[in-house]
Amino acid sequence: MYQIEKNVPLYLRQVRNSTVYPYKDMEIGDSFLIDPTLTGDNRKIGLIQSNAIAAFNWLKKNNPHMKNWRIKTASKDGKIRVWRIK
Repeated sequence: MYQIEKNVPLYLRQVRNSTVYPYKDMEIGDSFLIDPTLTGDNRKIGLIQSNAIAAFNWLKKNNPHMKNWRIKTASKDGKIRVWRIK
């Protein structure tokens, strides 16, 4: 059975990671490094990489001037590098 509760505030949505990564400031050929050891992020590299890509896709979708932008990611030695290639 479910209990009905009154006056419970809505959960606020987390800020998107698109504000964490410097995508908007990048020019073609620029890159940045995501080092999970510096941020205390203990998730698997693949998940962090997917999160960075998802943040970029969200930002691109919501900023028409970024429509044709492209990025490339690669992981090496437990770190992820993100390049703007277009």
